[in-house]
Amino acid sequence: MKQNNTTVLIIAACIVAVGFIGYFGFARTTPSSDITASLPPQSNEPTTLPAPVTPVPVTSPASTSTIMVTQADNATTVSLVKGQRFGIAMGDTLEWSLTFDPTGIVTRVTNISTIRGEQGVYTATNTGTTVLHATGAPICNPGEACPQFRQAVTVTLVVR
Repeated sequence: MKQNNTTVLIIAACIVAVGFIGYFGFARTTPSSDITASLPPQSNEPTTLPAPVTPVPVTSPASTSTIMVTQADNATTVSLVKGQRFGIAMGDTLEWSLTFDPTGIVTRVTNISTIRGEQGVYTATNTGTTVLHATGAPICNPGEACPQFRQAVTVTLVVR
């Protein structure tokens, strides 16, 4: 009987030890030679980090193509899909003012940076037709003679 108790105690101690090792992570799953074989070789040369990954913007099916309305679009019609973004870039040699008639078909995207010569990024928010009226005036320094001309660009925007 004493031998059976000793066997039971040894088995119980082994179970406790295995549980203890498994819980606290003392068990080694790979030989130490495998661990050092998977480490990169040591070098005194500087390490070059990979270039950061640039996130790719998520686009909806409505905004898969980029449209930029420019002076070259004068007297034309541009077709847009509701929800599509587009830019207006009349250039930077004149001071441009923009109006839409009627309003409410397109809206300007706020809190977004634009490039030089771009008057804004807009979203086609409602279906319908609106006319963009862009008027460019000379950029003049105060106190200097300034030419008195205006350049007009008119583009019809159709949102479906």
